Amino acid sequence: VPIAGPDGELAEWFGAAMDVTARKSAERTLADEQARQAFLLELSDALRPLVVAAEIRATACRLLGERFGASRAFYMEYDADGGYGSVGDDYRAADLPSLAGRYPFEAFRATYERLADGRPWSVDDVAAETALAAGERAFYAARSVIAWIDVPLVKDGRLAAALCVVQAEPRGWTELERRLVADVAERTWAAIERALAEAATHASESRFRALANATPAMVWICRSPTGENVYFNDRWHEYTGQTREESAGYGWTKVTHADDWRRLAPLWERCQATGEIYAGEVRYRRRDGEWRWFIFSALPTRTATGELEAWYGTSIDIHDRKQAEQALQASVARARDQAHELETIYAAAPIGLCVLDPALRYVRINERLAEMNGLPPEQHLGRTVTEVVPDLSGQAEATLRRVLAGECIRGIEFVGTTPAQPGVVRTWRENW
Repeated sequence: VPIAGPDGELAEWFGAAMDVTARKSAERTLADEQARQAFLLELSDALRPLVVAAEIRATACRLLGERFGASRAFYMEYDADGGYGSVGDDYRAADLPSLAGRYPFEAFRATYERLADGRPWSVDDVAAETALAAGERAFYAARSVIAWIDVPLVKDGRLAAALCVVQAEPRGWTELERRLVADVAERTWAAIERALAEAATHASESRFRALANATPAMVWICRSPTGENVYFNDRWHEYTGQTREESAGYGWTKVTHADDWRRLAPLWERCQATGEIYAGEVRYRRRDGEWRWFIFSALPTRTATGELEAWYGTSIDIHDRKQAEQALQASVARARDQAHELETIYAAAPIGLCVLDPALRYVRINERLAEMNGLPPEQHLGRTVTEVVPDLSGQAEATLRRVLAGECIRGIEFVGTTPAQPGVVRTWRENW
């Protein structure tokens, strides 16, 4: 803004600036998250009508490969007893051959062992990956597998499969990409489980009951449109203590938490009218009186004329997971409070405090130390100790190099001058 002097002539300019870095970062984060959610919605829409596991895998790999512009995307299944991994089919760029086939564990032993612990693994350039022996790197290079993100599926303590996204040249994977592959893997495996459950409903009654009683989850069937239960597998009766007669009809609601049933009853009625997936979380009372959380999902079958016939559902105990999530949320809240307390202490401390990077540049400084040095806090940031207080640099650098090497130093004294009082020699006692 221009400011005129007494004579009417332009005398000076007044300006103001606002730091919008945080806002810009938040906008980018929001845009990335919106793009991620849009893709996951597209994936869910594409997988929802599929009932064959191979089609679900192929669709998920195709969408993921196209999204990343990847060279390949495929599922590898592992046979620990046979000692091999197999690729049934793979999404791939037009100029690349298929990797379908079986591969002995010895060809990729380090990768198998890395994934067996259940954690995703990403590699930006196989040539530079020190976790792999030369032979394994050569195995990948020969097949144009240069960079990858692998997300494993571990069942019963054993590596069962992995979703693999591959690039034929080095690629620096981002954290957002790694998260997205993990999300796709989770949703694809869930869709595969759903497809297997749907396929089971078309099997004979005896085969269905044998399969239902072999699973650790609760399995149930409700008649449409009344919603009355006509079948629970043995897991339900073992858990609740109800007999088959007691759980029939709406008897199962007697061991459903009243608060949850009031919330779910309208949804159950709507799903029976529309045929949409019935899913959510609910508490069931165990035979010893304890209430535990379950996640449930049910899909309808239809008659030849398209009318809703029955609902086939599963309920899986997630109580321990929910408790862990709640504990994590509480821990995050405590950490946030502690960080706030630390920030308050940092700002109000009567002594000088600062943080330096390995190059001895200031990355953080409180007002008290800035006053001692004779410069505003913002004029410290990004500058070295030598640049800010050159008269102390010789003493300070020698000491700080020892600190960077891992030594804790207490009570050391520095003597010299600072811009706060040029020419006045002062003494500082410091701890690092």
